[in-house]
Parts: sequence; C-alpha cells; structure tokens
Amino acid sequence: MTRLEPSPAIALACRNLLSADVTQARCLSQSPQSSVHRVVLHDHRAAIVKLHRGESRWKAIKERKAMEAVAAHTTLHTAGLLACGPVPGHDTTALITADLGEASLSQAAREGTRSRSQALGLLGVVLAQFHQLPVRCGLRVTAGWSLEAQVIALRRRCPGPLLAVVGPALLRAVELGVGRLVWCHGDLHLDNVLLVPDARGDGLPYVIDFEQMVPAVPEYDIAQSAVTSDALDGHELAEITAGYGEPLSAELVTVLIVFHVLQGWVYAALTEGRDTRLWANRLDIVINRCAAR
Repeated sequence: MTRLEPSPAIALACRNLLSADVTQARCLSQSPQSSVHRVVLHDHRAAIVKLHRGESRWKAIKERKAMEAVAAHTTLHTAGLLACGPVPGHDTTALITADLGEASLSQAAREGTRSRSQALGLLGVVLAQFHQLPVRCGLRVTAGWSLEAQVIALRRRCPGPLLAVVGPALLRAVELGVGRLVWCHGDLHLDNVLLVPDARGDGLPYVIDFEQMVPAVPEYDIAQSAVTSDALDGHELAEITAGYGEPLSAELVTVLIVFHVLQGWVYAALTEGRDTRLWANRLDIVINRCAAR
C-alpha cells in the first residue's frame, strides 16, 4: 500500500470509533457524497473505511443494518463490521469493516484462476443465497422507493428520442415487476464478491457493498448483475441464471436490463460524468435490441 497521510476525517473516524491511529491510507473510490478508503492501523490491522457525507449519511446506517441482517439470517459471508458512527466535527458518518483483500471474482476471471463462465455461475449462486434473506428481517425500505417510482423518475430524465425507443420496455417492467418480493442486493457485480481463502486455501465468496439494497422481484437483481458484469449476451446471462437455479421470468429480466442500463447511463454517465464510454456502450446494446423488437 502506498504510504499516504490519512485525511482528518479518516483519522478522526478511526481514533473515535476504533481507538486506533491510522498509519497508512489509500482512497479506493470517491464520489461527491461518499468515499472508500483502505487503511492500516497502528496495531497493524487492515480496514476499509467508508465515509458518507451530508445527505448521504443515512447510507452508512443502512449498510450497517443490512450487514447485520445478512449475517444473522443467511449463510453468506460478509466482512466483519468493526464500527459505525458519526465523525466529530464533520458532516460525515463512517462505516468501518475488516479488509478482506482485493481478490474478487472479477480478478479471478481476468487472471484465469476461474473461467468467466464459472465466475458468472457463482454470481448466480450468491444471488440465490442472498435472496433467502427474510423480507421481514428488521430492515426498512427507503422512503418512496418502488420500481414504478424509479421508472417514472427515469422517464422524466430520459431524452425524448431515446424514450421513444426504450419506453415500452420500461412500462413492461412496471407491469411485470410485481409478485414475490425479496431483498435485492442492488449492486452485486463481479467486483462485489471477494474470494477469501479458507483453511484449505479455497476462495470462499464474501459479499460486500450493501447500500443499494431494495425489496423487489428477484429478476431485478439478476438484471442488475448482468448489466454491471457486462453479461448482456444470451450465453453469459444464462450462466448467471443457471447458477441462480430458481424459476425466473425471461421477459422480466430482459426489460429490467433495459431499466438498469438506462438508469446507470442517466445517473452515472449523464449526471456524474463517470464511466461515460462504458455506459454508452451498454446503452447502444439495449437501444439496438429495443429497436429490433
């Protein structure tokens, strides 16, 4: 890890919540309202510090409660929760977890220790395990959240010519997106499944990053994982659904892929200017599919 001086907020978070000083820190990701940092403490422990600022402070509490629920009610492995609380003198709430390392399913597929097919299949298995979380597990639904509300908001942000092409798929998603609800992870791509060696040296899957959890139909998560893992062709999508192993509506998955691509393009690329080429490529795929229907 590159030796860097921790920011005042990181230093205060660790000192107040863990009674530990930070000796090294590295920023892993950053957005206008949140950031993620890998730190080493003076006692040599490694940790991940998430800082949520301003109106996003509630996300730290949401993720803490989600991690506790998943640990209590499923067989999934998650990072150890070290602390969660406000950072004195800053409009910030910190969530601190154990550092599980950087060995993700994505990395395994890139390096060839697992084939991409195996990685996508395991992603489906993990999704099925995640969906065993009881709907009534003490978690609260984000105020105003529903698939219909998300589609309405998305249609308002969507340029007219684009909406003319993808609009029917969005409406179909609302029509079909009712029925058995599960807690969806909301952002389970190949980088959010870490592989941690067990006693035999095998890589056990650990799930991270729970702040996007929502109650929705299972297909919502399947489609989101397909989009963010770039598994949009039929063969790779089939790897995820085969790993999932439960009945799914193929039509609903298809139209929810359109929804997730459009949402990612509007909010990540158009609004925040992140990964613009990546989201433009994904958008081209679904535009061509919708135009061909």
